[in-house]
This record gives sequence, structure tokens and C-alpha cells, in this order.
Amino acid sequence: MIARPGAGPARGGHAALRPTAIRARGGHPGTGRPPGRQRCHPRRQARRAPGLTAAPRAGGNGGEEGWRPASGPTQRRDHPAVTLSTTRGFAARWLLPRLPALSAAVPDADLHLHATDAPAELRPGAADLAIRYGPGPFPGLDATPLLPGLFLPVGSPALRASAPVDPSRWPRLHFEWRLRDADTPDWPRWFRALGQPPPPPAGELTFSDEAHAIQAAVAGQGVALASLALVADAIADGMLAVFPGPVLPGHAFHLLRAPHAASDPAAGRVAAWLLEEAARWRERHAAWLNGGSPPSGSPGPR
Repeated sequence: MIARPGAGPARGGHAALRPTAIRARGGHPGTGRPPGRQRCHPRRQARRAPGLTAAPRAGGNGGEEGWRPASGPTQRRDHPAVTLSTTRGFAARWLLPRLPALSAAVPDADLHLHATDAPAELRPGAADLAIRYGPGPFPGLDATPLLPGLFLPVGSPALRASAPVDPSRWPRLHFEWRLRDADTPDWPRWFRALGQPPPPPAGELTFSDEAHAIQAAVAGQGVALASLALVADAIADGMLAVFPGPVLPGHAFHLLRAPHAASDPAAGRVAAWLLEEAARWRERHAAWLNGGSPPSGSPGPR
């Protein structure tokens, strides 16, 4: 299924959001690699969105693995095209509302937006750019921090107004993490930061996708512990309110560029737009990021 942005590019380009895996020419459907290509799956940390191709790395923090771009033959393009791979939550909550502006920034190129939580390869014919959550490092790739990793409890303004003072009585929403460790920004860690023992689960909702948990929070179905990068716009627009309590640090979202993308003018324009848009996002929410009031005036952490 292909979802198109509300406003198309000015001159013949198109943007397509594909929830399926990238398929290179001559490859196996749904795998994003040509026949015979083997792909390494990274050993992921807590909430680390699967990233590109992993290379085991000695040492590091907690046995982290490094990253490397996959090699492959360069494919000829008769028309400029850029493939950007992002996590599903980032695509749904941050990128989709900005697709018309992104399309306008590269009106002469086709934009293929690959939203997946499966590993993606950065190589010609697959992905040119990627946005991934995680600590790094990303050897062999040009990695730039894009958006900060902060997690805070949010819910609808109506639920915020009527919620019990005791957080253990909030209707909490959960989403699944691929792997957990001591630094996973989840509800048990949040309660420990609050100085309270985590309450036992009782009739709580758990989603397989972070974006669905956030949407449930918007709909007033509970309180989600969500990434500020994915909910700040909804807070500013009054769709979500911040609940009192700690803000947990996490990892940043990074913009990753494959070596071949450095000489691709269209990929360069997409990367430049992403960096500029992220800078505008940080400026818009600077007060919150610097420890002040949330953009909507909702009560901040205490």
C-alpha cells in the first residue's frame, strides 16, 4: 500500500511511504537484498530501532555493536531518486506531517520513504539515508544527531485534568521494546526515578507499535511514556498534555548517510532539509529542552 502526502512535489517527483521492506532490483521480495546477499541483524539495545548492517565490535558500552554500510553495485538512475529509511514511529509521528515540505525541497526527485522496524541496508539500490534511534557508534556512515532522546508521560488534556494525583492509579499505556536493559525508558524505570516501587500491571494496554500507543494517548485511553521527539508537536498543538513526574533520558535519533550518498545531489538536499527541519524543531521547543515549561503550557516535570 502506498500513502501519498497531501501536497505533491512541484515538478514531476513523487513521494511514497512504503511499510514494506526495501527491494533492490533483482532481489527477493520483501528482503531488500539481491539473491545470495547475507544480511547481519544487529544485536539491539533497549528500544534501539533496528538499524542498517551490523558488524560485531569488540569492547564498547555494554557489548554494543558497531554499524557498517553494506556493499553492492551502483545502479543507474534515469531520474533522481532518494530512499530514506526510518522507524515506523518516527515516520508516523514526525515525518508524515512534514512530507509536503520535504517533497517541495526536492521537487525534481522521487522520494521513497521506507518505514520499517526491520534492518535496512544503506547501499546504492537500497537506502541512501536512514533515521535510527540509538547510541551508536555507526562506523562507515556519516552519523549526525537529529533529535534528542527524552521520554515523558503524556495523555489527553481531558485525562490530565481528571487524573488521580497518585501516578500508580493512572491508566498506563505500554508499547513493546525489542530488547530491554537497565536503561530502557519504560514505566518501571520511570517509577524508580520517581522514588516509588513500580506498581503491578492491572488491566493495562500494550501495543506492538509506539505510534499506536501515542495515538491511544491522544484519544484519551491512557498515559503513554513517549519520546519527546515524537510528541512535542502534539503537546504544542494541545492534543497532548504532559503529566507530572520525571523525564527520562534515552538515546538520540541520528541521521545516517551512506558513503555513496555524499556524491548524490538529491540525497544531499534531503539530508540538508532533515537537518534544517530538526533545527527548527529544536528551536520551537527550546524552552522545554532547556528545562523550562512545555510548549503547550502543560505542567512540566517536577
